[in-house]
Amino acid sequence: MKKIVLSALLAAGLVTMSGCSAMTKDIKVMSETSSKVNLSGYKTFSWLPVANILVDEKSQYKGRGYDVNDYIESQITKVLLNSDRTMEQANPDFLVTYIFGADMDAVKSKLDDEGKEILNNVPQAALIAMCMDAKTLKVIWASSAEADIKKDSSDEESKERIEYAVEEMFSDF
Repeated sequence: MKKIVLSALLAAGLVTMSGCSAMTKDIKVMSETSSKVNLSGYKTFSWLPVANILVDEKSQYKGRGYDVNDYIESQITKVLLNSDRTMEQANPDFLVTYIFGADMDAVKSKLDDEGKEILNNVPQAALIAMCMDAKTLKVIWASSAEADIKKDSSDEESKERIEYAVEEMFSDF
């Protein structure tokens, strides 16, 4: 479990996420649950603060027409509420947080028709969600999603990609 959390946190330092079907084929999701817990016993949750990381030395990032953090939090909350869990501030069973990061300067290589390697700027994004036992503060579940940032996508497409990523991430929670 520590390995996935550390890997996910490292990935967040390097990458972040943007907005389904062919539109979501680049989104890669990985999740892990602690072997010492039964997630079905965790019914109530509350939020911890979130973190954001943006690597953009060339000032390429153009904000969206909506608050991405609010949208991510609302989608995670929706998925948890749809799985028969309830939000409870006073005495929750588990705490939820996420880290969202983007690397607008990321580079990917590919081979051209002649077999030569070509480097292209392909901004990357990552979303890492973690749930912790509210009493022990130990991570009980973690998931990450990585994707290319679709610079030319609409706000609606970006939202669909976030929805897809969050649903996939929490599908085993």
